[in-house]
Amino acid sequence: MEQYIKDLVPYHFSFINNKKDETPREIFEQNHKGLMKESYEWIKETSNPCSVVAALIGSVCLATSSTAPGSTNKGKPKLEGQPAFDAFAIASLIGLSFSITTLTMFLAIPTSRKQVEDFRKSLSLMHFLA
Repeated sequence: MEQYIKDLVPYHFSFINNKKDETPREIFEQNHKGLMKESYEWIKETSNPCSVVAALIGSVCLATSSTAPGSTNKGKPKLEGQPAFDAFAIASLIGLSFSITTLTMFLAIPTSRKQVEDFRKSLSLMHFLA
């Protein structure tokens, strides 16, 4: 949103302060403090249950990728070489990879920095989607 407004306003106006000697950036930050706090709480509340679900799916994928269906004969699965077994093994490893990636992303969200610059794109998108 800030970049959108910067493009609309002539360049020399961006350095002018208001009567309280505040820059446009300071005014933006003051007006959106509540929004930043609300968004941080929403992100935290949303990412915690999602990380639990990703961890559960990851543990199931780990269990299925480390054990072979059916029995084994001298350490080799009896179903080895059959297309269904190969498809199961590949799907299990892909699921494990995706669940670990998802878990990492959901754990990184609450620890990421929350700055005004981070909301530049998301606020613009929300404005145009509304």
